[in-house]
Amino acid sequence: MLALPAFFASAAGTSLLQNEILSDCAGLPDDPLVDSYTATWSTSFGAPPVGPASHKQAVWDRSGIVAIKDELQTVLTDPRLKASFLAATAPQVHQTVVDAGCSKDAGPCFHQQSTRLL
Repeated sequence: MLALPAFFASAAGTSLLQNEILSDCAGLPDDPLVDSYTATWSTSFGAPPVGPASHKQAVWDRSGIVAIKDELQTVLTDPRLKASFLAATAPQVHQTVVDAGCSKDAGPCFHQQSTRLL
């Protein structure tokens, strides 16, 4: 089965084309599969993404990722594991490494504008 974010991104990305193709089919009901999955999504994550970004899977992924992060934070009771998790998921850590031109496989990397080791 296709993951919900991939399904929704595809459905949102092709909805205008589908409507154009089916415009002569008066009284055609909405897609029951989309309606069913939208109800499932809304129950789990709230209102679905809308607008121009709704055709991007990353937009649909975000709610699930946040939910998983929140769940992990509540079940991690060991302070060392929790600290490691929080450090690994902090957005500024990833962005600092990317900005410095480092990859996780490159080993130690020095930022060119500072002397600290990343």
